[in-house]
Amino acid sequence: MTDNGSGSGLAAVAFDIDGVFKYGREWSPDGYSALQRLAAANIPHVFVTNGGGGLTEKSYASGFAAKVTGAASNASDPAPLMSDENMILSYSPWKRALGAELANRRVLLVGDPYDKVTQVAESYGLRRAVHYQDYARRHSTLNPFRQAKEDGGSHTAVDNKTTGAMGSAQRSQQPPAADADDTDPFAAAISEYDPSAAGGARAERFYMVGDNPASDIEGVRRANIFHKAKGNDTAWKGVLVKTGVYKDGDETNGATTVVAGVAEAVDWILACEREHAK
Repeated sequence: MTDNGSGSGLAAVAFDIDGVFKYGREWSPDGYSALQRLAAANIPHVFVTNGGGGLTEKSYASGFAAKVTGAASNASDPAPLMSDENMILSYSPWKRALGAELANRRVLLVGDPYDKVTQVAESYGLRRAVHYQDYARRHSTLNPFRQAKEDGGSHTAVDNKTTGAMGSAQRSQQPPAADADDTDPFAAAISEYDPSAAGGARAERFYMVGDNPASDIEGVRRANIFHKAKGNDTAWKGVLVKTGVYKDGDETNGATTVVAGVAEAVDWILACEREHAK
């Protein structure tokens, strides 16, 4: 990461997608230029979402970039970074945290659509993964419902580590974003997924741009509790936008600031960084 001229430490930004770049079926006309301004200031960023649609990071990022670019009134070069390198989906942590450990283990995939879920598993290096549909067809007594036997279940994707040929489960857990005892998952997302965040310099100032006080800003609050307990200098600021879940008069959950949308969020971040550089 190249020093952005902001004094000790560096800054980095995490963006939520729905409610920030996308409002229902509408896409913000300001997203592209906002990202350009952030890139011009040499501040790295990642995109985070609690979805993913069963797509790989590369496929999701490609669609996201096309939508953001298409909504812009004046898209121009240089294009901001919107790729699998800085796209974090709900299941992306599995690749980093357990991909290598589970590469040669039997893993049960529960999620739809079949083709997309299995493609993600393959891209994560899970060579012996078995989708629930295949398992249900092989074991007809597993589920008495005909539709389940033929099509598998429609569930949120989970991962079970098992013994033998899909025997009894040894462990079933939610995908960990990071070790809760040793790592701030928000900061880990920035440093491990954004290539510009690797290079020796350490980010100390983080901004989360989101529309939901109960999730986006709650993540900021917990990250700051974590760093305070560790006694380090890392700090998060929550930038709450009005284009999604949050509406005027709602509880902000301690957001640092509330702004109209993504353009104003980036303007505020850049102003903070200029002030920090003085």
